[in-house]
Amino acid sequence: MLTDLYTLPTTANYPNAAQQNDVLPVLYGDLTENSGGGVTNCPCLYVDAHIYGIAAHEILSAGAGNEFYVYENGVLTEKSYEVNPAYTGDAGDVIAIVTFLEAPDEPVSIACKGKLDADGNLITNPVDVIIDLLTDDTTFDPTTVAKARQTADDLGYTCAGAIVQDTTFAVLLTQIMSTFLGDWYINGDKALVLAFDSEETIYQVSGFLKRSRCEWQRATRRLENIANQIQVNYAVAFVTIDKRFSKGFRADNYYMTDDGDSTKDIASQNVYGTRLAPLELNWTRNTTAAQVIQARAVEKFANPIWLVDITGHSPYNMMVEKGDFVVFDCPFLRDESGEKLQAQIGRVIEIEKDLDNLTISYKLQDTGRFFPASPIQYNGDHTYGDGSYYGGQRFRDVTA
Repeated sequence: MLTDLYTLPTTANYPNAAQQNDVLPVLYGDLTENSGGGVTNCPCLYVDAHIYGIAAHEILSAGAGNEFYVYENGVLTEKSYEVNPAYTGDAGDVIAIVTFLEAPDEPVSIACKGKLDADGNLITNPVDVIIDLLTDDTTFDPTTVAKARQTADDLGYTCAGAIVQDTTFAVLLTQIMSTFLGDWYINGDKALVLAFDSEETIYQVSGFLKRSRCEWQRATRRLENIANQIQVNYAVAFVTIDKRFSKGFRADNYYMTDDGDSTKDIASQNVYGTRLAPLELNWTRNTTAAQVIQARAVEKFANPIWLVDITGHSPYNMMVEKGDFVVFDCPFLRDESGEKLQAQIGRVIEIEKDLDNLTISYKLQDTGRFFPASPIQYNGDHTYGDGSYYGGQRFRDVTA
């Protein structure tokens, strides 16, 4: 169950540990990237032997390309140490440890690369991190998982982060997916759907909301939802976070920040003023990935978007799920160019089906594109295979 608790092992399994309630973290990706110091703490497992835990699992070895930066009380150590990436602990579990020849100055922290897949490769794709995290009883929607994995690869999304406290699987899913402007939900087949915001080449429309069978409930477009400049904080230093998480994440918990000046939308700022929003990217440390996320977020939120509530009195769109695209009309509204929202493509962000009364309630997020649509809007600059040009006109009668 996604509501179940993801529980980290603790030093309670080690009778000679310095403390009995410190957790062994779970590490993913390259945690050395953009790290000016330690990323995660290493709890003491054996006081007399000076053995400290790196991770609650096997990690990439030095021979396979791992680099280890070990810190004593925030300073890169000059003491001799040895890393064992696959040590069998007292509880019979395989963990990663670092052993000093002499007692280090605590706290001990480290920056290194993390967990491996079944083939011994570093796990870096956010979709693969999620699959590795979840239990075997989780059913995935294979089509969306494959598409999400490919989208992450295409956009250069590199996942790197750590789990340093007990939390639910659902929270972990949200944290990882939201870092990369993604979403997840359980579809009608009880399967987990993963989806990243991406520039669709072709929208796969799942339904048409007929005007004659719909009624419009509400349409909103809020200035507070505008973000035309986004400051991103990334490359988390978990060693600086309060152990009880009473303070949560703060700006000084990140090794890297970008004020968003290079990706700001000047046209939007001229109309709406500078609307700066912070974005915390807790599952990436890669500068290129952070800049891609930043630019895509500005593109998405620089101008106000319509959220439309529609109730459909028809069973014809019962197969539509959250995340699907549908064609709808709101002819009393207009887009940024003054066009009526007719034959418009919207993404379903909420849906509620009443089978007894054969009604479906939708909350749609306008994509800014009409049907048929692609990133080029069929604007006459691109041709069919036979050389004829797209017309550049909406199909006005598809939702009549």
